[in-house]
Amino acid sequence: MTTHWNDDDLYREAARQHHEATRNPDYMGVGERMADKTIGDSDTTWGRLDEEEFDFARTGIDELVNDAADMSRWAIDAGADQLEPHERTLAYTAADGRPLIRIHFAFAHEIPEENRAGCLEAFASHLQMLAKVTLG
Repeated sequence: MTTHWNDDDLYREAARQHHEATRNPDYMGVGERMADKTIGDSDTTWGRLDEEEFDFARTGIDELVNDAADMSRWAIDAGADQLEPHERTLAYTAADGRPLIRIHFAFAHEIPEENRAGCLEAFASHLQMLAKVTLG
């Protein structure tokens, strides 16, 4: 069959739709999705907070989602490659503590955690050196 698109067109459109799905979340929906979820490692759920504290937290979450960087293409590519995003990131910061570079990682599921940790440590040492040379 002749098509008018290629694989990159599919990935680009998937990334566009992924990004659109994260834009302008319904404020009330944010609260509904968080109400019965526990807060961090505690036994308390968001919904157990008093109304003022809950609304303050919901507003903060809503702002974070709206301000989130568009990582849609990265997410689509990682998923297509069957890679698992790692929770740890690496960052190089300016003297004032502001991140100048942030690197996100995704690994194949068969890579053990100790190997992932070794990879991250190697990247961390190289990032510091490269950023100092290129960014000052």
